[in-house]
Amino acid sequence: MANLDCHVAMAKRTQNEKQSPAASSLDIGMQSGVFGILRFPERRDLLARRTVQLELPEFLLCALEARVAEANQELLANEQASLNDYVESELANVITLRDIAELEHSFPGFSSAVQQWLSETRM
Repeated sequence: MANLDCHVAMAKRTQNEKQSPAASSLDIGMQSGVFGILRFPERRDLLARRTVQLELPEFLLCALEARVAEANQELLANEQASLNDYVESELANVITLRDIAELEHSFPGFSSAVQQWLSETRM
């Protein structure tokens, strides 16, 4: 069930009249209005990695760190996952097959990028 108070749950795609039809915007907002706009360029390197900054409540960080520690308990030092690895995996779990098909339409090569990411994470 979606959390309707969550900014992400309230996200909707819109078309910006000033942009070309191929470029779209993601308006993130709640009842009071728009909190931020992300503009997507027409072509992106979908396999490139980018650092993002998140602000999270401490209880979420404690839970995430506990999950990472639990996953690493019986692994050798060179096989252990980091918090970044765990968050990346959990975010990828949110993407559905339907999402992949829809995003492939907006971002050609999306499904290939997902497939390559999956094959790399299984090694």
